[in-house]
Amino acid sequence: MPPGSVGEEVEVFVIIPQKPPWRRKVLELLTEIRSRHLSRTVEEIDRELQEKRNYWSS
Repeated sequence: MPPGSVGEEVEVFVIIPQKPPWRRKVLELLTEIRSRHLSRTVEEIDRELQEKRNYWSS
């Protein structure tokens, strides 16, 4: 327990953390994700997902 008596005046410091840099708006995140995968076709994505499903089920 810190020094002092009940009822004694004390100084209190409150530190408010900044928002972490990874915390962004959902729309910003979706836009970034889409910009990274512009060249992928639906067929490529489907093929990749099927490969992962096959791996998981084996």
